[in-house]
Amino acid sequence: MAAIYSNLERFQKSYGTGHKFAAHVSIYGICNVQMQGDEGATSPILFLHGSADGWVNSEPCREYAARLKKAGKDARMFEYEGADHAFDGPTMPVKKFPDVKTSSWCKLQQNSGGLLNISTGKPLAPTDECWKTGVGIGYQEAAQEGPRGRFIVLERDLQMREKLYRDIRWLIADALVGKWH
Repeated sequence: MAAIYSNLERFQKSYGTGHKFAAHVSIYGICNVQMQGDEGATSPILFLHGSADGWVNSEPCREYAARLKKAGKDARMFEYEGADHAFDGPTMPVKKFPDVKTSSWCKLQQNSGGLLNISTGKPLAPTDECWKTGVGIGYQEAAQEGPRGRFIVLERDLQMREKLYRDIRWLIADALVGKWH
């Protein structure tokens, strides 16, 4: 979620340091929470998901990318056919967890009273029907080359190689002087 919501003007004003990333990349990130002002993205964003991800529902990211595009923002969504959660980790064996529950199929919306389940109009409860049981993770070799290729495309499309390197240097410098806790 940090890769997604750190891109919002609202959170940058409240928690930012004045530095801004050239782009944001969310790899199998959760997008099922519609935050107030979530169309106020300040940088391009790329969503990477596996089409068979049983842990994180990719549909809300597709919807969010479409909302951002409609608002005139640079947002892209790429899905890797047959890839599950953690598809890009070569040391991550394929595993199934039949008893684990995930709320990423629950669509939530922020309002003045907190986060509400859109389908019930109430706070998310463990008994809500949107919960999904049974998740999986694991490396899929066929999807491995996909993210690398997408990063190259993103870099070329943005034409911001120098800005990306400068932002990375700022992050490293901030970390070295202890600005990150």
